Amino acid sequence: MEANVSEILDRLFSQSVDRDIRTLKKTIEDLPPPSQYLLASEVVQKLRQYLKDDSATALFYVCALSSGCQLLQQCVVDCLPVVINCCISGMHPSMMKNDISRFRVSSKAAYGVLQILSSKTDTPLENSSTNLLQQLFELLLFAVADENLPTDCAIILGTSLCLAFTVLVKEDLPRKFYQLLKVIAMYDQHRDKEGARESISKLHSTHGDGDTCLSVNCLETSFSVVKTIFGLLNCGVLWIYSVEHYPKQSETHEFLKENMEPCQRVGISQNKGALPMEPKHSKTSISEGCDDGIIKDEKGRVTANVFLYGLGSIIRKICRVPSSYSFQAFQALLFWLQNVRKVVKRYKEEHGLERLSELCITPSKQAQFAINAENPASVFHLLNSNWESPSKGVPDLVHSAMIELFQLHEEEAPGRSQELALQMVANLVSVDAWNLKSTYPPLSLAVLFAGSKIILEKYPAIPEGLYKSLKVNYLAPPGANVYKLIVKDVTPDVWSEHFLDVLVKALHSTDRVVRQNALTLWLPPTVQRYPYIHNTLLDKCIQLSAEGWLARMAVLKVARVYGSVDIDENMKFSILKEEDDDPYCLGVKKKAKNYCDVESVPFLTAIRYTISHADEMVRSEALTFLCRTKKSSQPVTQMESELLKDFFTLNMNIDSAPFRQNVISGYKYLIVRLRDSCVTVLKSPPYKNVRITEEFVDLNFKNLCTTSTLYVNGELLIWFLTMIHSNLLPGSNYQRRILSLELYKETLLAFYERHNGAEYKVSRRFMPVCSFVNSFSKTILQNTSDESKSVVDFTLPWTFELLLLCSLDEMDDIRDNVEKILEILEYFRARPHEEVVRKWLPLGLSLCNSSKSSNVESGASILKIMLIHSDQNIPSILQEYGDFEEPGNLLTFLYDQVETQFRGAQSNMLTAAREAPIHGSLLALGRCLCEKNSSVSEPAADLQKPLKQLLELMVEMVEFMLSVLAMSSKNGSAVAPSFAEMGESIEMMIKKCKTSLEGKLPEASEASEETEAAALESLSDSLGEDADETYESETAISSDHALVLACCWQVMKVCCLVSSECASRWMELLTEHQIEMILRSIIVRVLTGTRHKGAMEAARTCYSQLCVLLLRPYSKYGHLIYRQVEDILNNLKGGANTSITRRAAGMAMMVQAACGASPRNNKTLIDTTVRRLMEIIETEYEEQNTMDYPPVLALHILHSLVLNASLAHNLVQHMPSITMTCLKAFTSDSWALRNAALQLYGAVVPRMVGQKKVRDDSSTLNSLTASEFLSRHYELADYLLQLLQNNKNIGKLQEKLKSSEDSKSIKINQDTIACAKDLKNNNDCNNWTFSSPLTEHSHLVPVLSLLARLSPGTGIQKSQKLNERLSKYYNVTFLLLGSPIHTIRRLSALSLVALTPCEQAVVMVKRIISSLGNERSSANEVHGKLLTIIEFLDTYPNLITDDNVRVPLVSLALMILESTNACYVTANAALKIVKVLNVETCDVNLDAIDIFKPGAPQFVLTATKLGIVRFSEEEKEKFVMKNILYTQVLEESFLTFLEGYIENTTSEKWMERVETAIWQRLEESGSLKSPVLVRVLYVILNKQNRISQFPLEQGMENLLTLLQGFCGAKISSKVLTVIAFIIKYLCSVDQFDSPLTCRIVRIFCSVVRKYSHPTSTEDYRLEASTALSVAFPSLFSCQMCANITTNEQLIFAVLDLVQDEDSLIRDASCQIVLQLQKYSLSHLLYLYPESCLKNQIDKLVHPNLALKYFIEIVTTHSIHHNDWELLRSIWRSQYEDIKSEYKPKLSLFQSQSVNLYSEQKHCGMQIRKAFEGVIRDYVNQTSERTGKPIAKDALSEWVLGEYEELEKRAKDLMDSLKKGEDRLTDRRYLVAELICIKAQETLSSISDIINIKLDFNFSHSLPLKDRKYYWLNL
Repeated sequence: MEANVSEILDRLFSQSVDRDIRTLKKTIEDLPPPSQYLLASEVVQKLRQYLKDDSATALFYVCALSSGCQLLQQCVVDCLPVVINCCISGMHPSMMKNDISRFRVSSKAAYGVLQILSSKTDTPLENSSTNLLQQLFELLLFAVADENLPTDCAIILGTSLCLAFTVLVKEDLPRKFYQLLKVIAMYDQHRDKEGARESISKLHSTHGDGDTCLSVNCLETSFSVVKTIFGLLNCGVLWIYSVEHYPKQSETHEFLKENMEPCQRVGISQNKGALPMEPKHSKTSISEGCDDGIIKDEKGRVTANVFLYGLGSIIRKICRVPSSYSFQAFQALLFWLQNVRKVVKRYKEEHGLERLSELCITPSKQAQFAINAENPASVFHLLNSNWESPSKGVPDLVHSAMIELFQLHEEEAPGRSQELALQMVANLVSVDAWNLKSTYPPLSLAVLFAGSKIILEKYPAIPEGLYKSLKVNYLAPPGANVYKLIVKDVTPDVWSEHFLDVLVKALHSTDRVVRQNALTLWLPPTVQRYPYIHNTLLDKCIQLSAEGWLARMAVLKVARVYGSVDIDENMKFSILKEEDDDPYCLGVKKKAKNYCDVESVPFLTAIRYTISHADEMVRSEALTFLCRTKKSSQPVTQMESELLKDFFTLNMNIDSAPFRQNVISGYKYLIVRLRDSCVTVLKSPPYKNVRITEEFVDLNFKNLCTTSTLYVNGELLIWFLTMIHSNLLPGSNYQRRILSLELYKETLLAFYERHNGAEYKVSRRFMPVCSFVNSFSKTILQNTSDESKSVVDFTLPWTFELLLLCSLDEMDDIRDNVEKILEILEYFRARPHEEVVRKWLPLGLSLCNSSKSSNVESGASILKIMLIHSDQNIPSILQEYGDFEEPGNLLTFLYDQVETQFRGAQSNMLTAAREAPIHGSLLALGRCLCEKNSSVSEPAADLQKPLKQLLELMVEMVEFMLSVLAMSSKNGSAVAPSFAEMGESIEMMIKKCKTSLEGKLPEASEASEETEAAALESLSDSLGEDADETYESETAISSDHALVLACCWQVMKVCCLVSSECASRWMELLTEHQIEMILRSIIVRVLTGTRHKGAMEAARTCYSQLCVLLLRPYSKYGHLIYRQVEDILNNLKGGANTSITRRAAGMAMMVQAACGASPRNNKTLIDTTVRRLMEIIETEYEEQNTMDYPPVLALHILHSLVLNASLAHNLVQHMPSITMTCLKAFTSDSWALRNAALQLYGAVVPRMVGQKKVRDDSSTLNSLTASEFLSRHYELADYLLQLLQNNKNIGKLQEKLKSSEDSKSIKINQDTIACAKDLKNNNDCNNWTFSSPLTEHSHLVPVLSLLARLSPGTGIQKSQKLNERLSKYYNVTFLLLGSPIHTIRRLSALSLVALTPCEQAVVMVKRIISSLGNERSSANEVHGKLLTIIEFLDTYPNLITDDNVRVPLVSLALMILESTNACYVTANAALKIVKVLNVETCDVNLDAIDIFKPGAPQFVLTATKLGIVRFSEEEKEKFVMKNILYTQVLEESFLTFLEGYIENTTSEKWMERVETAIWQRLEESGSLKSPVLVRVLYVILNKQNRISQFPLEQGMENLLTLLQGFCGAKISSKVLTVIAFIIKYLCSVDQFDSPLTCRIVRIFCSVVRKYSHPTSTEDYRLEASTALSVAFPSLFSCQMCANITTNEQLIFAVLDLVQDEDSLIRDASCQIVLQLQKYSLSHLLYLYPESCLKNQIDKLVHPNLALKYFIEIVTTHSIHHNDWELLRSIWRSQYEDIKSEYKPKLSLFQSQSVNLYSEQKHCGMQIRKAFEGVIRDYVNQTSERTGKPIAKDALSEWVLGEYEELEKRAKDLMDSLKKGEDRLTDRRYLVAELICIKAQETLSSISDIINIKLDFNFSHSLPLKDRKYYWLNL
């Protein structure tokens, strides 16, 4: 054999042939003919051998050969029978479940073979091959129709089916294809019936003999039909492009007549609509719809038959029906349009455009291709109704299909697409529907075809319209898409003319949403397109507000990312050179600028300011600017390094999740820059060919460090490592710890890579950087001789122990990050020493026996870490631990411990709950057993027996715990006990256990303090949603009760978790019986056997995980889930006696989990479940009070399915029927059924019209266009209209309306506008019938609520047919405006506005005004119509200025108000109209109103709000005095209005008079009962920022009484600020020595401290911040707080508030620090020395800086004024949490910390820094500020006193630490040690300054001093 042939043959039959086939194709074609013949014979021989020996491998080669050259394809044909046989065997239905890989390769091979055969149609096949192809065709047919077909095989099999059809069928292919679709549709419809498969096979065995006609309306759409059609369009066979001519009309009619008869023979129903090959039954003429593919000319003569035109009708029908395969349907539509373009193009090339037009085949002559919305059967109408389709991906396909449609018209007549696009824009802009998402995709399409410049010239309002899209996140992306298209198409000058001001306005907007959308969606494409536009934008950023700084930094950031600008070593700008030939740079400033030239602010100063800005978004943009560059290898400069250090030092503890994500994102870019810049240097000369190792770095260290890049970047890397580790030390808050772990993980991932999918190692590319950093760290860490403190591959010697400390954290995400980091470091540093294991393993075991949930989680994490990283040390340690003789490995030890604890619980549950809860050990066992990286000693097969034992034990535990909770229940644990029975059962169990102890154990009251403190939290968690109150320890359950209850549900929860984890990890070791045991006997048993929410939620999560596992494709155990769902449905249908309650509880959870597990692969389960549930709902059952009602349970289960977002795609086709079922259930006599239907309806409406985009329910942003709703849910829309029309009262109103049509004048008979109490005398209202209120009215509210969520739609969606259909709705809705039910009138008004087209708004308002002139109008009708007018005026503000509407409306409203007996409800609506129209002459006599009449209070409130704005100053004062000073009860809404009015008023004299009057009123004793006075006074004082006069003695006493809380805490919080203003006033007039003043200050400080404590509510803490910002600077400057108690109260209050959990409170407390600038301005100017920033100090400060500044100011003040008591107060504030006997507050499920944000360690660090710095300056300088001598003696005395206090605290702390080894690793004790150690160092430093000697004993001997990571806190 020739060498080249042999080589080719080897490559053809290798595993890489699929990649090499393209190159081999050319090689084979270049061979000489003899060699080709030889190669062909060898290939055939070898392929036959493979087909005989290894069919799967042979089919793999067939797939490759089929895509090769003709020679290779012929080789496949030569082996055709054998190949097809192998494909048939591989595609057998059983293969889809048993061997999916074989099925896939067989499918691909069949596709390849059929592709070859379809291209060789002229070559006849042998009979044997034909028979095999027929078998293959049948297999393909059923495979395509199989619901379990893998998604990746769907297109291949659909295409293969159509290719086989083309090969087998030789004539009349179009009609035979319709036959094929019918067969598939029939099989889909009857697949569940017995013998369906055989019947379909027999039906299609003739390949088209018999029925050859198909009706579109007869065809049941299905996914199989879609796959087949898509396959046909994808296969590329030529016959689909056929165009058949009909020159003779008579012959054509005979042909059509014959086509109709077969349909009649088989009995297909003659439905109306367009029918392929059935023009007789088409409701729309062929010339209009062309739904059957038959073309007629203008005279009605048939000219041609285009197969694809007829196929389009089927595709459009499939797309119109909402379904789970909508995406695939629209994909087929897009592909169909592409093929239609090919048809027109081919025919145009063959016959010319004239012939095309003569036959009416051109798109312009086909209604289905028309670009207008008038024809509902057109493609445009279909696409235009699905811009907001809920199906994922459909809107994008709609956009692509619309482009194809425009291209179709453009190819027929160039320029037509532009004309159509401009027409589309005109329609869109005319409606001004910028709040609809449907506006933007068509607009982007128009921009694409018409051109941006033309559109902007014709419609200059478009930029402002696009700006509106930025206001809503829902609209911002589609609006941005339009903007990007425009930016790509216009020059900078055009852009600047239209968009510059709009973008600048958006960047500076105070609306956060607008600003953020502009930053992320508009700014980047703008700067990217116009690289130098940033200069122009910076010129516009002139504001110094937060918005201005944000815009400035965002522009710079984006410019730097795209390379338009950069900064050099001196932090000056360098602008890259512009290209002279760039047309988009013309007209833009080309002068390179430094930022300081633009803003006269030094750039470095600006950056320093922004990284410490109070606004987190400004800081985020500043960080991104520093981190991101265009090139990832750009080195970090020295100045950037310093700025980055400042940023991370200041912002590591910020509690904003978005800010934290931005920091992580910026850090990722930064760490890559550091890495790549170092790599670039180390790979460049002179190190290019040198192997960089640590030895090399040590020898050449000085030379390497001369490179600034290596030095700066390496030093910054090491700084990040040390900073991260120091932030992981105990004492850091959650935000600091989680961010540090995230940053450390990103650092490691930047250098480490996973090798072979197993372990992480440092990448070989980055080893030089690691070597350099390892050596460089010895110098940077300032201890070159100590190797233990150097960095080794980005780890430190104490990394592992620090991570273990973090694994003790209460937060799950911190523990998860620790485990991920340890996984990365596993190969290298993560093996702990034996002494570490000996310390941490017992700790983990002891934590697992805790009752506290977070301790158990931590213990399990520690044990898992020990097992993974140090399993070799565990057996020897376990032998020394516990009472087990042979503990073996950790898994065996834990199993024995679980079993022992469970047996102990069976003996005495109370003792087990107190001392050894089972769930901790079981959780640890599950974690260790199921951890994939754990080194389990036994082989996998040896785990079968232990797993079986564990599962049986967990089943036993679940049953035991259920029996404990059901001990008092009559039915036992067979039925879920009620909450009362659960409580009684636990008490019985406790009593039984105590009796069995016979006095050996103490009573519950003598339980340990930890148990008592921890037990109570369990109750609220156990009751879940049913717990409506907060239980206190004295009034709620006992601690023993809580412990037993927690133990029971925690054990059940952990059993579910461990069993599901075992099933997921060891599925291959479990039998079907064991899996069913996990499902039924553990998880489902918990779901249905208890009502405890915690246990049920855990069981639901586990059940969902197992459903996903078992229902995945080709799983062997999926039938177990199907069987359980079927059992539930059967029990419901049979009316089983269950008592689950609470929304079907576990039953709904099971069905939801099963259906939502894998919706794509289990469509049958979902569809069957929904159908059966609806059948149960519609079935009548006998309702019992003590048992669940099956229809109610079915509704709740259906509700859970609708709420599941993952099922939305599959439920869309069921939503109309579900909605109808809901509406029917509203008429039921059963309250439970109506309630369940209401809950379901609340979930259905968002699914129908879309989720809420904004909070306002009435906003049009929350609406769906009527066109889309009617297109998607045609049947439901008709049903809703029918419900409205069938209301009995509508007929009576219609008769009344008809009788009053002659009344044209706009006047109202005052006798008919009666008060509500006189309505009973109105005969018209009595005509409303209420004989069956549920039947007649219960469905109106939900129907109208749905209609109110609709909107008329965009301009291109308007059509005459749509308006006609909408008119039916608003005609019947108009009649409901007279309903006696207020809600129906209100919803009818909203619905009328929603359904009225924009252009009809004026007409509708005039119609309503005209109808109000009817003398027979009742009060209800008048009120309903007035409500409608109000809604119209709110929706269309232009109506206010329309005189045709305004004049008659004003007359009408005034006439109603002048009526003497008008209903106040109606009069209130008229008054609102007057207010909206801004009518000046409207006098309302409020004195004559009877306040007790219906509607009168609302009328008075509206009239008052209207009047107070128009009052004169004198009238306002008179009104306020009357309504505030002498009114005990005032409506909250009016009070809020009045407060807002005072905030906005500018009349200081008026406010002073009101303030004086209030002070006088406060002198009266009755004022204590009127909170109105204090609220109004509070607003006035905040507005004036001062008080005008000091209250008299009695008034002051009344205020102090209120302040001390005698009249409630709410009013006390308001008085607090009032008192603060009084204190400020006293300080300003030097009246602070009187006893009253001292008393005021004492009470004020006491209340402030109480309200500022972290346990106080947020509102009170916020008021304390406000009060302190007013009073603290005055108290501070006047030295009023001579008392040490008040000093401490104020200091502690400010420190607590500045470190508060709530960011709003922290920001408010920053004002306290800012107000201190009046006392110490020079200090603050030191912080911000730049003159341009002075004005900003009043407004902004970073919370962390506020803490620092506060400590520095108070410390400086105290020392310079010799206020040693104040100094002592702030110094000892760092000891606040240190007690002589540490007694932490614990609970079972809550955090130990009262304030999760506060960091005592970091606060103490700020205090110590301030003290050391201030005292050093104090000693070295004279006190020039006070002129007093330096009191060194007093300072020494103070230092000695604090030294003694510290030693005492350290001694107490050491004594406490000796009480337990576990305290050495307790985070609270570690923090206490750190604070003592650092305080000792600070005092030692201060003693050196003042030359005194301190001998530290206890604080110097704390255990933490010996820890390896102690030095990091320096």
